[in-house]
Amino acid sequence: MNAIAEYLKRDIPAALRFQNERQRFGTWLALTQALNERSQVSAGWAHAGKTPGDPGGQHNYNPTITDNHADMFALAYKYKIDKQLTWYLDSALTINHGNAHYDLGAGGRGIAYDCHDANHATNIDYSGAGPTTWGGCRLIGFSTGIDYRF
Repeated sequence: MNAIAEYLKRDIPAALRFQNERQRFGTWLALTQALNERSQVSAGWAHAGKTPGDPGGQHNYNPTITDNHADMFALAYKYKIDKQLTWYLDSALTINHGNAHYDLGAGGRGIAYDCHDANHATNIDYSGAGPTTWGGCRLIGFSTGIDYRF
């Protein structure tokens, strides 16, 4: 079992605090269970608490929604092929509530999967054209691979 709790604080001018989407309390909890000598399964839950603000206009912002927390649920399976080689399969689901728009990242590799669409229409705040970010979206991703330790 492992757990993390964090509080992120952002100091910005008072005039900009209404758009402070970075300050929040967050938690992570994960459990791992060995199934046998070669296999193990892990499950995790991350929670990003409500933030004091939101930069409305950068996504489908609804000013009547004040809850913008998010939860991520992860599941992983590992199979140890030999002393140095392990195969893994994992999945994560992010559930954004209200105006939240957290993404699923690739942990430094691959492509991040996010709440953007593929259109090139004018942004909601008319700042330019390009993909629109959607608050309140649900993202799911899967990954598999081989981990070789030498």
